[in-house]
Amino acid sequence: MSGERLRSAGSVAGASLLTKQGRLERTLEEYRTDLQVPKPDLPREIRSLVETVRARLFDPELSVASLRATCGLSNNNVSSRFKFSLGMGIREYIEALRLDGACRLLEEHRAVEIFLVGMAVGYRYPETFCRAFLRRYGCSPSEWRSLGRAAEPAPRRRNVKTR
Repeated sequence: MSGERLRSAGSVAGASLLTKQGRLERTLEEYRTDLQVPKPDLPREIRSLVETVRARLFDPELSVASLRATCGLSNNNVSSRFKFSLGMGIREYIEALRLDGACRLLEEHRAVEIFLVGMAVGYRYPETFCRAFLRRYGCSPSEWRSLGRAAEPAPRRRNVKTR
């Protein structure tokens, strides 16, 4: 294949990728606007964290440390207050929202590759995305898509200590 044909094929593939990315971004923006507004009775710093998570949800740089820096919170107690207020830790909250968004993408964009779905919701590596998905839903993203599963988290496994 000549160099020009390769460039042409590459630009067609690149345009296709940009089209997919644009569709995924639109769906995720709809998902973000569908998220519930933080309850007004939440403590101010927790509400600030929730609002920042919503604004930066699909940013791969989003982490507990970056949230604390962005919101100006240095108190380590904020994580336990977050968990007390919302029933889950900050990292778990971010993961739950991202994976729920991924389910929406898997359902609405069946032809889009799994790794692109993972990247769209903020995961840098497909393996990390698939492990998180399996942990939350009890199956891989491709199994979920092929089974047409409802977005129901898998029951939590508890570590039971035996003597």
